[in-house]
Amino acid sequence: MTITGDQTLFVNFGDAARAEAFLAKLLAQGYEGTTIKTFRVPTSYFEHIKAQAVPESMAKGSSVFQVDITKTSTSYGLRLSQLPKFARGDHSGEWGLT
Repeated sequence: MTITGDQTLFVNFGDAARAEAFLAKLLAQGYEGTTIKTFRVPTSYFEHIKAQAVPESMAKGSSVFQVDITKTSTSYGLRLSQLPKFARGDHSGEWGLT
């Protein structure tokens, strides 16, 4: 996984059914090789993201924003600056890729 510049990473906290449905949609649209990546993150990180999130229509610059609100309440768009050390290349410590 690589994120550069102002790209957005879309994350889903704990809604496996939504993740599987979105994956199926992408594969049906021809995005072959698309996979789901799972990470263990502290509950405090999720709570922090949830508290900061704004509706997608209000997102500007480095805002954390809610996505797919009609399908799930735990999906967000994150910019690189909002991602912890894991996304910056540090795969040690509390962040784990499964």
